Amino acid sequence: MNKPRTIEGRWWIFGAEKDPHFGVLTFDPEDGCQLEIKVPQQVSFEDVIRQTSDEWKIPVPQRIHGCDKHGAPVVLFGCYCQSHSVSSGLATYEINAIRTLLGCTDLAGESKFDSAYFEYSLLHQWLGRTSIGPGNPDAKCWVTHSQQPEISAGLGDGTTLTIHAQALPSHSVTEFRITEKQQVELKFSEPLAVATIMTRYAEPFRRMLSFFAGPEVFIDEVYFGVRDERRKTEFVELLEPNHGVERADRKLIFANALVRYREIQPDFPKIVQRWFQYHEQLDAVLNLYFATVFNRHLYSNHEFLFLAQALEVYHARNPNFTRAERPRAEFRQMVKTILCSVPHPLRRWLDDKLRYANEKTLAQRLDEILDRHPSEVPTFIPDRASFTSKVRHTRNYYTHYDEELKRKGKIAEDEEPFRIATQMRRLLEISILKDLGITGGAIQRFINRWKKVDFVSV
Repeated sequence: MNKPRTIEGRWWIFGAEKDPHFGVLTFDPEDGCQLEIKVPQQVSFEDVIRQTSDEWKIPVPQRIHGCDKHGAPVVLFGCYCQSHSVSSGLATYEINAIRTLLGCTDLAGESKFDSAYFEYSLLHQWLGRTSIGPGNPDAKCWVTHSQQPEISAGLGDGTTLTIHAQALPSHSVTEFRITEKQQVELKFSEPLAVATIMTRYAEPFRRMLSFFAGPEVFIDEVYFGVRDERRKTEFVELLEPNHGVERADRKLIFANALVRYREIQPDFPKIVQRWFQYHEQLDAVLNLYFATVFNRHLYSNHEFLFLAQALEVYHARNPNFTRAERPRAEFRQMVKTILCSVPHPLRRWLDDKLRYANEKTLAQRLDEILDRHPSEVPTFIPDRASFTSKVRHTRNYYTHYDEELKRKGKIAEDEEPFRIATQMRRLLEISILKDLGITGGAIQRFINRWKKVDFVSV
C-alpha cells in the first residue's frame, strides 16, 4: 500500500451474469483505487444524447470482481461510478473503489480471514536488532547471518501477534545484498472481515509504534491468509488509500526513539497486550490524541479542544478516577429534595439543569490527573493553577464563544494556546505511559521533547 500500481484485466462491471470488459485498475496511495473501463459500441447521435441522461446510466454494483492479465482474481469493494462519458463508438466508465483485494477467490460472500501479515514503515528501525554480523576474513567468510528470535504476544481475545525477522537476499553481476525487515503476523481465533482486522488490530499497532518511535508510522503492506490446508499457499493482498505514506520518515535511529525497545524488551509482550486492551477501553481518548499527532495542520483552536476533551474523557473512563462528586444515591436524594421544594411547573426545567450537576468540572478532573504525577508535572507545568484555569476557560470559549471570558483575560491568547496545548499533550502522554507500565527514561524523553522550544508571539 506504499507504491502506485497498475493492473490490466477484465472486469464484470455490470454483474457476474454480464460479459466482462477490458479495463485498467490504477492504485495510488493518496488517491486510492480507480478503475477505467472503455466499452466499444455503435450507436447513433440520437442514442448518444439519450445515454447522457440519468435514465440511461447503469449503476455499477458495489462489489466488482475481475481478473488481471495472468488470470488472478481481483475484487473491488465499495464501488461507485465517478464519471460516465459516451460517444458514438465508445462508452467510458471511471469507477472508484474503497478497497481492493488481489488474489481473493471469495467472489460472493463477505471475505473473512483467520490470519493477517503487516509490514510497518519503522518497525525494523525501532526494534534495532539485526541478524547480519561481520564474518571472519581469514575463513573467507565476510558476513554472518543468525536468525533473530520471534517476538510473540497474546492479545487477550484469542489473537496471537508475532513479529518475524526476515532477511531477503538479492544479487546482481556486481553485488550481493541482504535486506532485513520485520513482519507482523496476526492469527485470529475465528475468521474476521477486512474492516474488523484493520480497525481492531492494524491501526492500534500502528498507533503504538508511532507513540513509541516518535515519527508517524505507516502500514507498507497488508496480506491476508487462511489456515485451511487446501488454501495454505493462497494469500490476498490489500490495496486501499494510505495517505502520507510516500513522505514517511524511514530513517529512525533506534536510540532516538521516545520509548526504546531495548528498555522494555523483557516486558514487551505484556505491554503489547496492555496496549490493545487500553485501546479498546480508552479508544475515544486515543482517537482525540492521535488526531492531533497525525494532523499537524489542525487549526490551533481545534488542537486545543481535542486535547482538552481527551484529558476530560481520560479522567471519565479511567478506573483510577471517579467522575462524580458525591455517591450517586446521595446525589439522587439531594435532587429529589430540591425538586420537592419548588413549584411543580418548574420541576422538569430544574431536573434538566441538575442532571449533570454531580459531574466533576474540567478543572477538577485536571487537578486529579496532575496529582498522579507529582514529580513530573513541575518540570513542564510550573504554574498548575494558571494551567487548569486557562484550559477550562479557553475550552469554554472555543466551545461557546463567550466574549465575556475574552474581555476578562481568562482565555489563552497569542503564543499561549500552543504552549498550553503542548503541556496538555505531555500530561496525557505521561499518563498513558504510566498506565502501560512504562517509566524511567521514556517519560523524561517525552518531557524533554519540547523543553528547548521557545514560544513567541509573531
